[in-house]
Amino acid sequence: MRTPGVRSTRRAERYGAAQKLTSSLAATPGPLPVIMWFHGGGQVLGFAAQDAPWLKQLAAALGCAVAAVDYRLAPETPAPGAAEDGYTAYRWISDNATDLGLDPTRVGLAGQSGGGGIAATTALVIRDRGAATPLFQMLMYPMLDDRNTTDSSREFTDIGIWDRSTNLLAWQAVLGDRAGTEDVTPYCAASRATELDGLPPTFIGVGELDVFRDESLDYAALPRAHGVPVELHLYPGAYHAFDLFAPQSHLAESFRHTWNNYLARHLTKAPATATASFLVIGLAVLGYGVHEAVLLYRLRRHGIRARGLVARYESSSGTRGSGRSTSLAFGCLFASLALWELVRR
Repeated sequence: MRTPGVRSTRRAERYGAAQKLTSSLAATPGPLPVIMWFHGGGQVLGFAAQDAPWLKQLAAALGCAVAAVDYRLAPETPAPGAAEDGYTAYRWISDNATDLGLDPTRVGLAGQSGGGGIAATTALVIRDRGAATPLFQMLMYPMLDDRNTTDSSREFTDIGIWDRSTNLLAWQAVLGDRAGTEDVTPYCAASRATELDGLPPTFIGVGELDVFRDESLDYAALPRAHGVPVELHLYPGAYHAFDLFAPQSHLAESFRHTWNNYLARHLTKAPATATASFLVIGLAVLGYGVHEAVLLYRLRRHGIRARGLVARYESSSGTRGSGRSTSLAFGCLFASLALWELVRR
């Protein structure tokens, strides 16, 4: 376990941070409910503290604690490594909740994009290992299916955000030669699950113009058929991560209002307080936070071929997205993540 800005790889170091976190929670009215947060980044980039500013505001507004899981990234750690990290963090929070001033019966999972996929696989591991069912799983435009066979997975290409080619590359990093084959378990890609009974209440939000649209819609149908409460929201005209690229838009505000209400309905009995806490659960050294070119370099270091995508990216010379502002924003976001993680190393 670790506090923001401190890296830790040894189990004793991670868990030894409990005393410091306990002291930071001591002044809060409790026990507090917990949101376990899985950051976005296609399961290949990013870090837990990247969302700290708005997660701290969320914790204060909802009167809860937010534990951001620093799960290991691909290709250095292929799936199901990230789901195992999620399960370890969930069990650690449950086992140490009393000492931290948290309520072990009110721990929910939430994630965005690649992190939404990790939240979903973590929920499956939790169920299958007989641990207590999480309070909910909130999946924001989640990355669920490595097969890339849906209509939306083929529809959105060369748009400068997260499209088919980027998604194929990421899954190649996550699964290697297993991607798209029968050798992929539900703990690696949640859409591979066929039995979805016993899962927590589920929230899924996705845009109409998102490469993940159809796999999100398909995934929502299965748990509902098994009696799991599902709340599904499809946003017309919205592309992947629209709430990050256009946060002031009416559509983004509507999305935030919807999932905030969902969380408030489930995180009951905890009074709002400005002293609610943000934690970082660190489970491993992060890989570099990088955009496609550096990801390709990492793949090569691990002897992984990118199935013909290398030539595509090497020949593009930065022309992807045709200068669209969203493409520029996406590139700046990844560049910022890369710089931050390189500094942290």
